[in-house]
Amino acid sequence: DHATLVEVPSVFVSKATGDLLERHLHDDAGVFVQLASPSGRVPLLVDGEPQHGVSGHSQWRYYELFTPPGADDVTVSVTPDFGNPDLFVRVRDYPDTLRYTWSSESEGGDTIHIAADDPDLCRQCALVVGVLGQASDTSYTLTYSVSETLLTLQGGVPVSEQSVPAGEYRYYRMWVGSTESAITVSVTGDGDVDLFFSFTNRRPKDGVKGKDYQKKAAGRNTCWTVDCGQTIMGGDAIHVKGGDDIICKPESGVRHSPCLAYVGVTSQRNSTFTLLYSVDESTAPTRLRDAVALAVAQPTAGDYKYYSFAVGDAAAGEGAAPGEPVLSPFTISVRPSSGDPDVYVLGPVPSSALDSGLRPDRNKTCDGFVAGGQPEADCYTHRSTGSAGELVSITPDASECWSASNSSCVYIIGVYSFSPTQYTITASSDEATELLFPNTASLNILRGETHKKYRFRVSADERLHVLLTPFAGNPDLFARFGRPP
Repeated sequence: DHATLVEVPSVFVSKATGDLLERHLHDDAGVFVQLASPSGRVPLLVDGEPQHGVSGHSQWRYYELFTPPGADDVTVSVTPDFGNPDLFVRVRDYPDTLRYTWSSESEGGDTIHIAADDPDLCRQCALVVGVLGQASDTSYTLTYSVSETLLTLQGGVPVSEQSVPAGEYRYYRMWVGSTESAITVSVTGDGDVDLFFSFTNRRPKDGVKGKDYQKKAAGRNTCWTVDCGQTIMGGDAIHVKGGDDIICKPESGVRHSPCLAYVGVTSQRNSTFTLLYSVDESTAPTRLRDAVALAVAQPTAGDYKYYSFAVGDAAAGEGAAPGEPVLSPFTISVRPSSGDPDVYVLGPVPSSALDSGLRPDRNKTCDGFVAGGQPEADCYTHRSTGSAGELVSITPDASECWSASNSSCVYIIGVYSFSPTQYTITASSDEATELLFPNTASLNILRGETHKKYRFRVSADERLHVLLTPFAGNPDLFARFGRPP
């Protein structure tokens, strides 16, 4: 690896071309490479990289630059070694003394500063810069620079030691690579910081939803319930589900990616905070098998992970019409080893939606109950938001399934990380025999006049202790080797 020997200026080529050059390096004659700019292509200006040039009397020298995607200030300056160069800039075309968008014709050096809100400044487009040797030959240095008006967040990289005065806002932006990506933005700090998020407003703030912001998280640190308190431990978080209709959809209504999203942070008192942006490309729910535990890590506060669980079978039970699904009550258990996960459930949805490889509709909003969506804090049919493990018991109703011809009904489970967490999730129907692990508790609900079966593996020389701790009621415990008691 000769990467440490690479110096600037350098030329990078494809691997195929590199392999060809490497073979010829062993020839006695060596390798001669001639580099040339494409015909008709003017030099490209790079942010912060000065270029030296020479222009004759009344002669033009042209350069090209590409504006960034964000709303940033652009500055172009020319400094003469001798002579008097003048500076002209035009959008997407060559400028001259009569046709230009911006110009500067001062004695000596010239600078053109284009503000981010200049109506003539386009984003992600070409500006052509012309340097004119006015009245004499000239030698000069040309520089182009961009002043970011918003700090750009990088996925998975926390931005710490940020501050905001009481009642004011700090603004940020981030790249979103795909309309199918799930997005989480979280803020934690020493004050009651709030978040506002938008794809259409570069300065999202509190006000009219859809205009001033598209999503917000403004939990109060003086409230200790899940419905009005902070959305994550020590702060707030906004989660945008993958495929949500707002992703990369500007005011024109035409979605395109990649794109920029914008965040505003405010506080009612002077605050210092840390901001984190993360992207999850895999938003399809993971299927849970009946009574089989799954160990999961969610390292980002404010993030969701989704699961699906199918219940019922096609066999007709007592009193059921032929072919009508027999649906078994089931329990969802989430046991954290660290952190604080919360559980939200939405369902049922038809099993065919997942069997066909399709994800449930993620674009519907929730007004009470919308079948087929992904659950979250304001869209669920069941939830559990404790601080020491979560338990949700559900008794399915066959009439809730979309079609009686379905062989099963599917529930979508969302686990929300109130703080970074590691946990084990289990979905277990009443009829299933759940596998127990040594020194690992299993949370469950036992309905009256029913029983729940468990199994575990033991060695002949081991002493066995099984402890049943009731939170309510008076359950009994039975054990038998080889087959269920």
